[in-house]
Amino acid sequence: MNWLLGVAASLFLLATLFLIFYYRNNRMQTKQQWKELQQQQELMLANAMLEGEEQERRRLARDLHDGLGGTLAGIKIKLSGQEKKEKTPQLSEVILQLEGSISELRRIARNMMPENLQKVGLEEALRDLCESLQSDNTLIEFHSFGLQPDIPLNVQANIYRIVQELLSNAVKHAAASKVIVQCSQNGKIFFITVEDNGRGFEMSTVNDAEGIGFQNIRNRVKYLNGSIDIESVQQEGTTVNIELHV
Repeated sequence: MNWLLGVAASLFLLATLFLIFYYRNNRMQTKQQWKELQQQQELMLANAMLEGEEQERRRLARDLHDGLGGTLAGIKIKLSGQEKKEKTPQLSEVILQLEGSISELRRIARNMMPENLQKVGLEEALRDLCESLQSDNTLIEFHSFGLQPDIPLNVQANIYRIVQELLSNAVKHAAASKVIVQCSQNGKIFFITVEDNGRGFEMSTVNDAEGIGFQNIRNRVKYLNGSIDIESVQQEGTTVNIELHV
């Protein structure tokens, strides 16, 4: 009887331990599945927001280019015709200012909806972007290595927006006098490095610094299953390294 009781107690203990182990393991699996589901939902939400942002950019670009741009071009034609009749210096000055406004409007529309991505590809579009943002106060160097033309268009658009945002940070917020942009590709891995000699910032404020806009960049990097590394020193500059899966 004692032997039977001992065996029964041992079996009961083993069964209890098994149930505890099964419960904990099942709980961990459920928690992991819930975490993965939450991450998928966050990624889907971020993707929807990015796609909505791109659609809104395209709509605004078309409205600016075709609507307001067309109206200004029509006004310029009428004023040019009037100038031929009257030959007034004031009218000539107004036409020149109008031409400058039309050029600026087209530049804004082009940046909002980069047609070069479809026409000449990512590499040339990035080169044109760097040239368009360069000024007498800021030198921008662009270097590319092994970029492939078969990258999906939506991925190209996200890469373009990432570089655009980084350049905007360097030129507008960091007040850099020199920016170096390097883009390279190795198979399905795409690398972006943007280095500037601007004012820099404290690394502890990278997530909440007003106007820096790294959150948009992080969302796009996350969308492409990538990683981002930021190094910055005040009054020395900032370096951003990004690795993307394309």
